[in-house]
Amino acid sequence: MLKKYADKIMFWFFVAFLFVGGCTFNFYNTMNETLRTISLITSIILFLIVIVFMLVKKNKGK
Repeated sequence: MLKKYADKIMFWFFVAFLFVGGCTFNFYNTMNETLRTISLITSIILFLIVIVFMLVKKNKGK
């Protein structure tokens, strides 16, 4: 059942990564230090989740 939704989950994590990463990139200089740290950590976590989804999908395809 999860296999059916895996692509949608990966897509929305990727969209969230683009949104958070874009906001971090565009507004980095105007953010306070705490928000910078939260944005950078969130971007890294979302990026790693997307990479893991891609690797799992690639390995299941073999």
